[in-house]
Amino acid sequence: MIEYENSKNPFLDRKDWINSYLSQANYYQEINLTIKKEAERIQGYGVGVIDSLHLATAKFANVDYFLTCDMGIIKKYQGKIMVINPVDFINFLTNK
Repeated sequence: MIEYENSKNPFLDRKDWINSYLSQANYYQEINLTIKKEAERIQGYGVGVIDSLHLATAKFANVDYFLTCDMGIIKKYQGKIMVINPVDFINFLTNK
């Protein structure tokens, strides 16, 4: 999903940085039928198609946190993953 979005990025320097960052990942979650079905369920909360795929993929990658600046996703998502903006995430980590 991230690769697809990055392929549409018109800013070459950002595209290259993201590709470099992704090459360092130690895990890659393929999108499969189960993830697509979960994404459809998440869309029922009012989350968009692409964002639903991101969240469903994150769920099956067993992540604990999903960082986003999109307040719509933060407010609408209902599930086990903590969906949080980066600033609140830093505050959460430092206040543990």
